[in-house]
Amino acid sequence: MNNSFKADELTINKIMDFYRHLKVENNNDSVIFAAKDSDFSVLIYKTGTVYFQGKKAHDEKLLWHDDETNYENIVNMGSDEVGCGDYFGPVVVVASLVTTDNYDLLVSLGVNDSKKITDTKIREIAPILRRKIRYASFVLSDKKYNQMVDMGYNLNKIKAYLHNFVLTKLKEKTNYEGLIVVDDFC
Repeated sequence: MNNSFKADELTINKIMDFYRHLKVENNNDSVIFAAKDSDFSVLIYKTGTVYFQGKKAHDEKLLWHDDETNYENIVNMGSDEVGCGDYFGPVVVVASLVTTDNYDLLVSLGVNDSKKITDTKIREIAPILRRKIRYASFVLSDKKYNQMVDMGYNLNKIKAYLHNFVLTKLKEKTNYEGLIVVDDFC
């Protein structure tokens, strides 16, 4: 599996900023940045090539470069929340695990960002998704939300806690160890 790609200057700067806390020294004159974690390492060359190595190399690469034509090994876990808009109700957070086997189903159902599909469509496809896609969810009642605020939590801390809770729950149910995508909620 090829875990390298050519990146533009903007992407390279984003990668270097993202992994700055993992930066390590590198004596190779053709390398402009090196970072290392327990599961992967990344090298960025003067040529603009970004190269990931290690057990989680492919997952890390996919954060920066999408293998658009390769849907053979899609396995991603992600989470998102609702209930934090203009009409505050219970906060609902759901994590789901999407695999290659699910991809054609999701396309055929027209799954997209919930803001881009109608409520009618959501009500139509939701029962199918609940049967076919592995997920974990949690509903935080208004009462519990207020208790957490009284304990010093703000909305972003509450969301972070809830995302972590459902992702951990789903990881335990599925033994998933790959890429996790979390909604940008802050």
